[in-house]
Amino acid sequence: MVCLLGVDGSAVAGVPALFLGVSNGTPGNGTFSIADTPALELAQRGQGKRGRKKGGDSAKKESNEATEQSPAMLEGQTTLDKLDKETRCAIGRSRKCGIKLAVKRGLFETRLRPRFPDGLECRDIDEEWAIYYSPIRSRVNYHGGIDMPAPWGTPMIAVAAGTVVSIKRGKESFRGMEMILRHSPEDTGIPLWVYTQYAHFDKMPEHEVGQRVRIGEVLGPTGNSGIDRTGQQSTHRRPAIHFTIWYSATPLYFAGRRKIIPVDGQWMDPNALYRNKSPFDSYSMKALPEAEKRVPISVMLEDGQTIPADTKIVWPYTYARH
Repeated sequence: MVCLLGVDGSAVAGVPALFLGVSNGTPGNGTFSIADTPALELAQRGQGKRGRKKGGDSAKKESNEATEQSPAMLEGQTTLDKLDKETRCAIGRSRKCGIKLAVKRGLFETRLRPRFPDGLECRDIDEEWAIYYSPIRSRVNYHGGIDMPAPWGTPMIAVAAGTVVSIKRGKESFRGMEMILRHSPEDTGIPLWVYTQYAHFDKMPEHEVGQRVRIGEVLGPTGNSGIDRTGQQSTHRRPAIHFTIWYSATPLYFAGRRKIIPVDGQWMDPNALYRNKSPFDSYSMKALPEAEKRVPISVMLEDGQTIPADTKIVWPYTYARH
């Protein structure tokens, strides 16, 4: 069996045209203008008093997430002054920044979808990359990752060899307990520095910051940790992984108290990583022909075998043969 997501491309009420494959009023032309996109028009209107009042104390603290440096300094870690304002806002996404720069750095829908190997029982994505997220947030926002539901306790695994650069309890975060790995070009075979985020753990990972992990290493159990828009731990979210990717051509990154921000960082649709070839940016992914939007996914089986055998990158869950 080939596991494909059932996306029919039909319009959804209330979702900006950018995320329905429409650009500057022309369906499917594969280009998009920062100045013209409806997403940014919404963003410019969505920063008023109403948005600032919601979310309780966690919303007030969010604005400082990218400005407080963590005490330890690892290889590649740098200081806040090495980040330009655009990168801080685009990746850090503090409340005072709005959404425009995040969109400029790649946080918009590309319509890539995963295509898994035949004969596997697959866990599909149920909340896609960069979908319109404002109805469940207190301001104009887009989903900065992909979510895949899984039974409680299902092990999340490292998608590639890498180094742990952040582990957070996330008591005031929508993501809850999370871990971020940093992957060198040698780790992935891709000529970029890649950062992968795993969130909604059921309990804190037992790894330590600075520790090396191998491809497929278990990071922790799937849960539903993280607050909802009331500022309290969510009681209705299904257990799932929230999986995010950023990347940069430089090895430098800043480790804030709550955020990891790569110098000159960009957002990546997680599906794009599995193309294993340049380009990876969202503009290029959006412009791909429809025939190339289904991305073959490399996976690890429960017995540790990988498909294909020589891959350096796997999906963040293991799979069993059907």
